[in-house]
Amino acid sequence: MNFHPGIPQAFLRRGFLRLGGLLGLFLSATNGVATAQIPNDDLNLDPGVPEYPARPPKASLGMAAIGQLDDKRTLAVGDRLSFRVLEEGDEPVFVTVASSGEIDFPYVGRIEASGRTCKAVADDVRKALEKSFYRKATVGLALDTASTLPMGTYFVTGQVMKQGAQEIPRDRKVTVAAAILEAGGFADFADKRRVRLIRPAADGQNKSFKVDVKAVLERGDTSKDMIVEPGDYIVVPERLFNF
Repeated sequence: MNFHPGIPQAFLRRGFLRLGGLLGLFLSATNGVATAQIPNDDLNLDPGVPEYPARPPKASLGMAAIGQLDDKRTLAVGDRLSFRVLEEGDEPVFVTVASSGEIDFPYVGRIEASGRTCKAVADDVRKALEKSFYRKATVGLALDTASTLPMGTYFVTGQVMKQGAQEIPRDRKVTVAAAILEAGGFADFADKRRVRLIRPAADGQNKSFKVDVKAVLERGDTSKDMIVEPGDYIVVPERLFNF
């Protein structure tokens, strides 16, 4: 059933059937035989006419209900999702996380999605629907196709072979040591023990971390390494003594 402001067809048919029952009762009573029965609220007069609002069986939804939505993976720009309002009874439609980080949902408009889980986004959609359209809404939202776009960009500068921006792939994490290798490795006069990871903060107070990449690459001490995030700067200083 598509949502529209008019009276649903199932509701009209049910009303006409009940009106017919009342008319039958009246005609039968005038002949002294009251054989017709008025259908009650729990009786579905026509098996082909669902109760209003129509709702398909849960087993046939093909999507998780609100209590079973993914609350682990965060969404990203380019992700395609399957969306459904169960009370509508329609097949799921596909929505995509736009470059703005938002999803434009039917009925409710744009809702922030990037960096949030399906469960969190679906809960916002449910609240918007219940505010304007439904007394109680059930929203299905599930990842259909993961984005292949990179998660973001980081920058490598200083004593490396190839300075510049590098992309963070979506299918794996990048560490500081891996970023140095992606940049062609250290230049001749790099201070491998004092590589700096600079992480911009929203309040303007950048955070700076020292990473001993020499220990990571030469001794395999991965505890000294750090995960790179979008927007990070990796600065490789020059050694004080180059001999």
